[in-house]
Amino acid sequence: MPQDFANPIVPDIELLRIHRWPSLEKYLRSIPLKGDVNANPDKPELWRRPYEKARIDLHPITLAEIVRSVKPLSLYVIQPTVQLMGSLIGRLFYEHGVDVLKLTKDVAAVEVLDSRLIFSDGNKIVDSGERRLMPPIIEYSERDQTLTLVDGIHRVWYAMELAMKKKMASRAEVMMGVARDSAVMLHVITISGVLNAELPGHMPLVPMPVTWGEVLPYPDLPPPDKKRQYAYDLRPREFYGSDKYHNFRDFDISGGVRTQIKRKPGASTQ
Repeated sequence: MPQDFANPIVPDIELLRIHRWPSLEKYLRSIPLKGDVNANPDKPELWRRPYEKARIDLHPITLAEIVRSVKPLSLYVIQPTVQLMGSLIGRLFYEHGVDVLKLTKDVAAVEVLDSRLIFSDGNKIVDSGERRLMPPIIEYSERDQTLTLVDGIHRVWYAMELAMKKKMASRAEVMMGVARDSAVMLHVITISGVLNAELPGHMPLVPMPVTWGEVLPYPDLPPPDKKRQYAYDLRPREFYGSDKYHNFRDFDISGGVRTQIKRKPGASTQ
């Protein structure tokens, strides 16, 4: 797993805890819809949980199969985030023997405390926070009759770059190279059996599936019209109700999202 550590993005990382599969599966089944959380933040009993009774599993898949059969829901990746994921993945592998790209049911997810030196308004700041890393999540979309990547696009994109053994040069080269290489494996979570999109109380995905060829790397968040293609642009308002973002799955503590963030002056770093 080649890495550039001359100027590491993550100067310090601490492995806080490891989650086995039963713990992670319980968490996945508890994930609510963002609209329910926003509407009733203090009433979790009212939150609908799309994966509560779904079929959930963890298994290997080739990157070639992901490129051919799994549709991303995002039109973008943020290149610094890809680099950050690479640094986190590399440090965990070399320092703790944890391969984030091939997590197992014995080590299904990890929580880490990472710190890095950033610059804000000319000042050195230590940016630190707790982060949960888990496998990418592939959900079968009943509405679209296809497999969709609902969480983890930066980890998958990094795996693609790693498979090509070079930094991003040409998206076409990455896609074609990965599609030819059937030996490169990635462990993912697959979810199916979510409530059917045409039934009362359905929870369809808000973004529409796109192709990997449409995904572009950006140095920062792109404009809203470059981020996703939304189903509510193609469906009547009655299909989604007044909150067109309601059915977003609330993955706030999954993947590479920090759950707690602390910042302090940078003098304490080495």
